[in-house]
Amino acid sequence: MEKKRVNVYFSEDDEIALYITIEALAKEEKRSINQQIKVMLAEAANARRERVEQKKEII
Repeated sequence: MEKKRVNVYFSEDDEIALYITIEALAKEEKRSINQQIKVMLAEAANARRERVEQKKEII
């Protein structure tokens, strides 16, 4: 698979607060910020997928 690149910029106050949180988690978990963002994106995608599947089961 071809490598993909995404640049993420944090410029607004709430985005800067998010960046600070990501940076702290990365240090705590001994990861690079890039690795931490990938982990958090994977966790968020899985959580969203689970919510969608739960909604389908209810219907």
